[in-house]
Amino acid sequence: MTFSELEKYVAHADALRKTDPSVVDLRDVPPKLIRLLARVYQKEMSVTVIKGIPQSGKTNTALLFAEILRAMGVVNEFATNSPILPCVTWIKKVEALNTLTLWGYSNPKKKLFVYDELIESSTNRRAMSELNVAWVKNLGQISHQSMHILAIVQEEQGGKKFYESAFLDPAYLRGVWIKETRQTAIFKSRFYDEYKDGFRLTTIPKTKVPYDKHVHAFFQLTATTALDQINLLPLTMQVAVLYSKPEIGYDEIQKQCSLPHKKQVQREIKKALRLLLQTEAGRSALAQVSLSKNSAGPDVDEDKPEKKAVA
Repeated sequence: MTFSELEKYVAHADALRKTDPSVVDLRDVPPKLIRLLARVYQKEMSVTVIKGIPQSGKTNTALLFAEILRAMGVVNEFATNSPILPCVTWIKKVEALNTLTLWGYSNPKKKLFVYDELIESSTNRRAMSELNVAWVKNLGQISHQSMHILAIVQEEQGGKKFYESAFLDPAYLRGVWIKETRQTAIFKSRFYDEYKDGFRLTTIPKTKVPYDKHVHAFFQLTATTALDQINLLPLTMQVAVLYSKPEIGYDEIQKQCSLPHKKQVQREIKKALRLLLQTEAGRSALAQVSLSKNSAGPDVDEDKPEKKAVA
């Protein structure tokens, strides 16, 4: 990494900090760590693992890396199943594989998912097995979504592995962070010559991302309801999903999507219908829905905010 590249990352962080003082000051981050994160996360989709014994600061380190990547501008969107507090608005909470996939397809921006505790985040042994099979099937799909996965796992103990085998696939695994203590870690990777023997990181500070250390991370195969997932969609799609529910009126859509007035709800509905009409699948779906206007009319009467009927 050249000096000009480092200055570019520092300038990006400074610009973000003007509106959000919590953004990391990259002048306090070792340049070698910035270089490592840039090399790994500027590439295509990858899996990196942080492993160590319990209470070795794995979650703290993962969230710290997310903070640094955000400040650098290398990754644009973030999500986790870690028990972060609601006051953290720049990290989405994702606790199901189907929700993660939906988030991945929501836009082409580079994403990072911090997957906390892996197999221990499942509810039982059978669920763990089903989830691992699903991960094997979905990693290939996720690889086309510009998404990186930073997986937090417990160190092997007594020959037992505490993580899904899917994450050891050499097609996706880019490197492993081995936590020695709360403040030290070693990164090893067969992909980069300079890191084959290990890169040691010392004096790891505390993350500014608040999370509940006493709550276990949770992750499941499928979200409880579809509505649990809509906050991961672009605004227009959020409105469209809610609009498709007969029991949800304009007032509720306006409230859930934090829109200033009903006319904006109507405008977003029009945008969504236009997008659907651009695809064969969308046209087929619209053909099965009886709109209040006419079969071809994805138009919404701006003078009539009352709810439409949906067949």
